[in-house]
Amino acid sequence: MTDALKIVHSEVGIVLAVAFALLIVLLNLPKILIMVYTAFGGAVAMLTGLLILLGRVQVVNLQYGIAVALVRASWLWGISAIVLTVVGLLVQWRTVQEYTLVWSEAQIPGGSSHV
Repeated sequence: MTDALKIVHSEVGIVLAVAFALLIVLLNLPKILIMVYTAFGGAVAMLTGLLILLGRVQVVNLQYGIAVALVRASWLWGISAIVLTVVGLLVQWRTVQEYTLVWSEAQIPGGSSHV
């Protein structure tokens, strides 16, 4: 790959990163991204615990990412991860809709608040 092509790739990457960052901020996506990542992380953590209980994974091997490899290797574990991720995302979405922070509701445009 030539140096000019590397520079073009870098510039395109920077432009796309800035565009995605702006979209994330303008569309208020950080909350959604956090919910997706935590739902997926929780799903994989639950499956890892189950695989340890079933004896399919040894705790010593977790440092090598073997649990993720097992989830990817089997369609059953992969589908289970997807289902658990969706369930976790729905639970988080519902919780966020039901509860708001008291201080956010109590803010008054003049800068004072009633708590």
